[in-house]
Amino acid sequence: MLPTENGYPLRLFVPGWEGNISIKWLRRIKLGTEPWNFRSETARYTDPMPNGKWRQFSFEMETKSVITRPSGDMKIERGPLEIEGFAWSGTGTIKGVDVTMDGGRTWHTAQLEEPVMDKCLTRFRYRWNWQGEPAVIASRAIDNHGYVQPTVAQLQEKRAITGFVQHHNGIMPWAISQSGEVSNAIG
Repeated sequence: MLPTENGYPLRLFVPGWEGNISIKWLRRIKLGTEPWNFRSETARYTDPMPNGKWRQFSFEMETKSVITRPSGDMKIERGPLEIEGFAWSGTGTIKGVDVTMDGGRTWHTAQLEEPVMDKCLTRFRYRWNWQGEPAVIASRAIDNHGYVQPTVAQLQEKRAITGFVQHHNGIMPWAISQSGEVSNAIG
């Protein structure tokens, strides 16, 4: 049963594309051969580029992972803990996730949780013994095509992106202070 908040009576679901394409509360479908250029497509799902140009229609979900625990506004205690998160790819299957606790200098293989399926969320876990030192944790996913989730800086350089990017698949780091407080560490 599809609940009202998830789109009842009918929802269009498009695997591998960003969530805004999976339209909620669908009442009718109108087909076309060219982009419709709706405000939601042109204002929110575009990437700024040099010379005032914009890359439009970045709908396909690229390989990405995020750590959900510990994450923003949490506080952790010294000792053993489990880093947890999700990884996904709109073009295939997650084959691995690496986790760093030193801001990307070294990476460690996380454990994937079954089932691991095409174009679906994949849970991952990594056991870590936090000693109370400041840390920057992050994850990076690898898909079945060998694509490795990039850093935000790598994305900006590769795509010549200038300015803020609303949606992207760059690595999302969390900073952990000596007191155990977790905060966003995007530079």
